[in-house]
Amino acid sequence: MNPFTGIEITKLRDFILNRQKDEGGFAAVPSLPATIQDTFQALEQLALLDLYSTTQASAAVNKTGLRKLIKRYQGDESDSLPPRLLYYLTRIAAFAGEEISFSFPQPSADESYENLYFLRRISSAPLPDNGQLNRQSWKFCRELYFGLLLKADAFGKLDIIAAWLRACQNGDGGFGFFPATTSYIENSHYCLASLALLGARPENIKTAREYIVSCQTAAGGFARTGKAAPFLDSSWHALLALKALAVKVSADIQ
Repeated sequence: MNPFTGIEITKLRDFILNRQKDEGGFAAVPSLPATIQDTFQALEQLALLDLYSTTQASAAVNKTGLRKLIKRYQGDESDSLPPRLLYYLTRIAAFAGEEISFSFPQPSADESYENLYFLRRISSAPLPDNGQLNRQSWKFCRELYFGLLLKADAFGKLDIIAAWLRACQNGDGGFGFFPATTSYIENSHYCLASLALLGARPENIKTAREYIVSCQTAAGGFARTGKAAPFLDSSWHALLALKALAVKVSADIQ
């Protein structure tokens, strides 16, 4: 099954490539310089689109420019970057046919789930348990998502977690930061991906998909909501949300 059925793939591909900079990397809008996050999210989207179409959009990426972007952030400047961006740099390097690595001291026990997750991806340093992983230690769906990626079985009764995630879905099909909050495309990504990790489904699959598709704009990219401007990050969240919806599960957690 193609998870991207119903979206304008050609328009999205052109939207992404239009943000590639001559000097290397991708920018949030064509008039701005390239950033690590925009570059990573653009490359991931092109790779995903190539899996489900014959366009091979990633062949249009300037890999020499990617190597120049990486060099700008290596060395002393990398010390000030959060683990998330350092991980993104390793993925950009892999796309460009290079390999880079980073070393870290052992992280502290009060690191966020997100930082611990990305530190695990880029460092061999042992990670702390980060205290008791339980329902009281997170509030937003993003925090829960990274906690589940780290150690899903530490959250106790997963049926309760799945019910909480389902309760984040609103009448418009999208998901909020937590139950009864406004729908945004990134929340749909985190909630749907979390449900997929649990082997569960949202309450309403049809409207969940319709909300995501409705966020694609005439420009080809996706917006946070149906009435906002499109950006690479929103488009990245949209594709990952659709991919999560397509994950086959053996049985729902009730």
